[in-house]
Amino acid sequence: MQINLNIVTVTKDDSESLKKTINSVLYIANCNPNINFLHHIQDGNSKDNTKSYINKFKRYKKSSNYLLFFRSCKDRGIFDAMNIASKNFKNNDLIIYLNAGDELSNHINVMLFSNYLHDFLKRKETLAFFRSKNVYKNTSYFMPPNNIMSTKAFQEWIMSHTPVHQSIIFKVSNKYQLKYSLDFQIQSDSFLIYTILKKYSKPIFYNLELCKFELGGLSGNYLNFNKTSLQLKEQIKIMKLRGQGFEAITLTFVLMIIKFLLHNLFGKHFPFIHAKINRLIKN
Repeated sequence: MQINLNIVTVTKDDSESLKKTINSVLYIANCNPNINFLHHIQDGNSKDNTKSYINKFKRYKKSSNYLLFFRSCKDRGIFDAMNIASKNFKNNDLIIYLNAGDELSNHINVMLFSNYLHDFLKRKETLAFFRSKNVYKNTSYFMPPNNIMSTKAFQEWIMSHTPVHQSIIFKVSNKYQLKYSLDFQIQSDSFLIYTILKKYSKPIFYNLELCKFELGGLSGNYLNFNKTSLQLKEQIKIMKLRGQGFEAITLTFVLMIIKFLLHNLFGKHFPFIHAKINRLIKN
């Protein structure tokens, strides 16, 4: 049976990163004819060459199981754009959110991937977690680490570690509204994930590398003290959702302050240090 997999990509004035994402999805589509890849590009009214690139791509793209849908309009930020793109999905639709610059891994075992999607569709759970490769230049680490191989082990790991949304496939459910809260500016994705896990669904983990996630984005910026404080407040709300106590929250507070000091001390070299720190604490 042919499976439809929706990929939502939000972008604004970042055509080069968008090309990376589109090419990665197209590559996996060409490797896996048993899955229809429906790629929804939600553009924030870009002023660069994004629109001309999309028009050119549509004229020359060759793949029967890859369809690209492009919409451009003003939005109130990344999470609002993700909400706009998600409005028309229906019950049991499968969705991956890949931002511009994120990529599907070229190491995906396409036969296993197809089998996992079929298995996921049969289950009552609505979140399927995979492995992400988080990279910055010449350093990288996996989330979850390679020693996490089963759903049982993953269910323990996720209660103290936050995966990236690019490694998750959402199954639309009538149980809840698939909507990112605009009260969160940095970690609305994590808040949505843990809200679903707390109220509606247990996690399923499939031992497969799904995405390549580039570090250095919004959640990796600790230069500004106000933004660091905001990220800490949002993280504490998420930690409370997953039942973590005072000791874990205190440790997170200390780590945030350390990252703020390191980012201001090392500037552009901080993302490399950040990756090294994350490699230690995310495992």
